[in-house]
Amino acid sequence: MKICRRQTAQCPNKKDKKGKGRYDEKKNDSRNYFDTYDGILSAGYGKGGERFAQLSALSETVSKGSQVTVVCQVASAESFADVSFRLSYDDSILTFLSGGKKVSGGNGMLEIASTGNTAEVPKKTFSLQFKAKKKGTTIIRADGDISVTNASGEKFSMWSNQVAVSVVKKKKKTGNTEVQTTPKATNIPVVTAPPVKSKENRLKTLKLDAVSMTPEFSPEVTAYEATVDANSDSLYYSYALQDEKARVSVRGGEDLSEGNNEVSFVVTAEDGSVREYKVMVTKETKEETESREDEADTTQSVGFVVEQKGDKKIIKNSYEFEVANPDDLERVPEGYIQSSVVLSGVTVPAFTMEHDLDNNYLLLYLKPKTGDAALYQYDRTEQTIQKYTGTMVERVNKGETAGEGGSFPISTTVLMAVIIVLIVTVLSLLIAMLKMAMKRRNKKGKELDF
Repeated sequence: MKICRRQTAQCPNKKDKKGKGRYDEKKNDSRNYFDTYDGILSAGYGKGGERFAQLSALSETVSKGSQVTVVCQVASAESFADVSFRLSYDDSILTFLSGGKKVSGGNGMLEIASTGNTAEVPKKTFSLQFKAKKKGTTIIRADGDISVTNASGEKFSMWSNQVAVSVVKKKKKTGNTEVQTTPKATNIPVVTAPPVKSKENRLKTLKLDAVSMTPEFSPEVTAYEATVDANSDSLYYSYALQDEKARVSVRGGEDLSEGNNEVSFVVTAEDGSVREYKVMVTKETKEETESREDEADTTQSVGFVVEQKGDKKIIKNSYEFEVANPDDLERVPEGYIQSSVVLSGVTVPAFTMEHDLDNNYLLLYLKPKTGDAALYQYDRTEQTIQKYTGTMVERVNKGETAGEGGSFPISTTVLMAVIIVLIVTVLSLLIAMLKMAMKRRNKKGKELDF
């Protein structure tokens, strides 16, 4: 016998598009229909009904003292691994007998749990045995949420129906034929409350590859100013989120033009709330960049650190330099030879004075981020670096004047050597003059004897 039943009205005599149950042609929805096949109640499903927990009973009406079987089938269009839920019933009317290893409880509440599975399946079926205790009708339904998860821990939302079982004193008979009526069932969706979505829409960090950025980044501050050099066509950045479920979209930052460019980092939280961080990026003109770098080269003398990044060796102070290949240097300054020095635990090629390897000053061949590689002078004692402008002799030969302060950076050793040379020269001249004087004196004495 095949019966099609709906909660509010009898369904039209037409098959579902999927061939399962019936459907409402106007609403194109079959979730509220139930079919009974060979006396077992089953819930049909269509659009939106691909996940459900279906309860069915072999008989709607049973005699007191007899047994009744209720089948619970959990099915999903997407395979799952674990399922757990509870069923409630009136224990004054039915007594729970058995349900297998996955079912426990009694006294009106059953716990069904199939967990710890690694394999995923599209459905699981549980058979529950009850004994009719006394006259009356009880509703068997899911109590609370139905937890269904896949092997990755993703939870599915489910819906379920309920089954009504009536217990009577005697079974209705017509002659020798026992008549069983269709169990009453209703389709009550069980909707799992969605988890509360995070409203966290802040960045944890924001770093810009820029000359400067003010103020220092703080998650609560949303307005910043930054400066990039004339060679920067795009703004390079990195960031971290307070909540990994949030997402970031960046507006601007490409094809930067001279002057002001607005760049926005828009953070959208899981719940849809938005926070926008704005950065006004000023791109320098070529003249501004060259002026700033020249000023830094000639006046700035600051400490620095050395880092090994793969095959590259990087030196950082207010700017960043890459240690260049000394073999590419066209001419080694006079009086210097190629050697090496250990800075911050990193061996760096250097040029030291040929006759004074331990001199306080040495030369490094470095390449700035913008511009060509050049020699820079390193002070071992002060641990500072500044652009090398040549030795005193080289600069005088070129017609250059002394720098600021009216002197050139000459080491103490060189100065002492010059002084010694001068002393030796003066002494030699004095000795020569004395010898000449003595010769003249001897010559005059001989002339007087005649």
